[in-house]
Amino acid sequence: MKKSLVLFLSLFIALNLSAQLTQAPAKSKPDYADEPAVFLVDERKIEFRDNKDDNLVMIKTLHRVIRVNDDRGIESFNKLYLPGGADNKIVSLSARTVLKNGKVIEVDNTSLKDYTDEDGTEYKIFAFPGIEKGCTLEYTYTYERDPSLFGIEVFQSGIPVVKSKFELVSPPRLIFEARAFNGKPVSADTATKGEQRIVAITSPELPEIEDEKYSHSSARRYRVEYKLSYNSSKSSSIRMFTWNELAKRIYANYSEVSDKDRKKAEGWIRDQKFSSSLTKVQLITAVENQLKKSIMVQKDLYTDAGQNVEQILKSKIAGTTGIMRVYSAIFDKLEIPYYFVLSGDRTSYTIDKSFENWNSADNALIFFPETGKYLAPTRAEYRYPWIAPEWGQTLALHCKTTSLGAVKTAMADLRPVTLEDFSKSGHNMESTIRIYPEGDSLVMDVKQLFTGYFSALYRAAFNFAPVEDQQKFIKEMVKFGTNSEEVLESKVENKEFENFADNKPIIVSARVKANQLMEKAGKKILLKVGEVIGQQVEMYQEKPRMLPVEIPYPHVLYRTITIEIPKGYAVKNPESLKVHQVYPESDQSTMSFISEYKISDNKIVIDIKEEYRQTEWAVDLFEPFRKVINAAADFNKVVLVLEKKQ
Repeated sequence: MKKSLVLFLSLFIALNLSAQLTQAPAKSKPDYADEPAVFLVDERKIEFRDNKDDNLVMIKTLHRVIRVNDDRGIESFNKLYLPGGADNKIVSLSARTVLKNGKVIEVDNTSLKDYTDEDGTEYKIFAFPGIEKGCTLEYTYTYERDPSLFGIEVFQSGIPVVKSKFELVSPPRLIFEARAFNGKPVSADTATKGEQRIVAITSPELPEIEDEKYSHSSARRYRVEYKLSYNSSKSSSIRMFTWNELAKRIYANYSEVSDKDRKKAEGWIRDQKFSSSLTKVQLITAVENQLKKSIMVQKDLYTDAGQNVEQILKSKIAGTTGIMRVYSAIFDKLEIPYYFVLSGDRTSYTIDKSFENWNSADNALIFFPETGKYLAPTRAEYRYPWIAPEWGQTLALHCKTTSLGAVKTAMADLRPVTLEDFSKSGHNMESTIRIYPEGDSLVMDVKQLFTGYFSALYRAAFNFAPVEDQQKFIKEMVKFGTNSEEVLESKVENKEFENFADNKPIIVSARVKANQLMEKAGKKILLKVGEVIGQQVEMYQEKPRMLPVEIPYPHVLYRTITIEIPKGYAVKNPESLKVHQVYPESDQSTMSFISEYKISDNKIVIDIKEEYRQTEWAVDLFEPFRKVINAAADFNKVVLVLEKKQ
């Protein structure tokens, strides 16, 4: 931006801010007096302008008024972190502290410092002077950055907001649309004033949103999204940045492969010496295993070498676009039909069919229409058909390949990415307990079996971590359910990623001396059998539940515990092992915890089935969910009494 424009903006904003600062800030409601802090005002303005060189620039202004009520509030806002770095050019900053007695302390702009965090993100930071309980903090920060034609502004957080507003200003030819999500705005208006088109959304009062257990609070927060939809200087009737347009662009980009690249891909296929008897699914898994073994993917690598198939197969490093091109070239040669897919993320931002915010379509997948399954090229820890579960059970853009004459392209097919069936993902256990009363000792043979989405973490750990770390990992896994580090022997089976496609379980087996699970009380042995399933979550809800129940993926936890009853002893309280918590009480239950037992041949066999058959339950089903979760926690406390026979 030219100096003259910067000077004009600085003066313009300073004049407007001085008017704002002379007004008494809005008063916080008594309801929020017990909160650490409250946003009295949160106003955000995004302005698109043509600069002197007729280039579009984006000016963003943040105006916030915060009341801090206690030490936690002071700690949260003592230092303010604002967007910084070369990409965010500061235009102006005005800030002040208003003490309880009305005294105003202005922030000295020379105190503004540059700061870079561990992730490399750059900020401008400053401290509010004289901050105290009950004071009010106010600031207006304006900065310039490269224009973004899509955006998301999140207004709701762990701090309540009394008044908030979003405003987008643009030249009349640029027709932006904005929409509120996770809440209904008080008003949404569009107006043209002179050489400005203004979109304004006034938000309702926003309560704090807490991180509740089993919820994705980030995805549930009130937010405003915006996008450019029309440019009337070109056409006022042709909608821009549609899902169809993105599908075409993605197809063109990911399938951009030269003849030289194709030859390199053909050579790679020959080198693998794939058997001619392999099915298409076997070829898919073989290709994925080989590529993920040899090529490291850096999602944000945008160099030419990181996007060129020939270079990638040589250097073994790829960006997202590059690795998608590699798979494309190989699957084309192998004549395996596929679509490119861009998915949202259930834990943050998801795709909306009627509002085309391209920023929400950020996760690259490959879909195979003949099997209905997916592959995640950028995620080394997953294998077909298992993908990052947060990318599933949410809407995704499937770039459905089609032909227009001799030209291949793609059309948008918006539909959910379906996760694998609940029964295929499990953390299951098989345990056998032997008690030796004469030696006051207990030995347990335990086997943990991980399948489906559960297994991704463990396969990654046992394939990527150093050997010494793997041994520590085994010790921690065995400790879960035994409370002991006295591992007599252990082994890991099926850890190889080649076992993933067939869902062959990764098995961690161990023999453990676990005396901690038993106590002697005279002629009785107290066996803490409930602890064998490992520590469980207990859910107590003091406040009303605000958010739906959400879990990463549908799954099961099946445990079989066999106890060899010592000779001369009898189990006095076997009925304590029976737990039944199911919702709903039918063949179509969606969640359950059932524990049963049988006694025969001097053994007691406990069979536990815990199931969660979907990823989400409405907020009014929280209580049934809590009961199922707590049923597992209740079983965790069960102590069997073994008494010596007379």
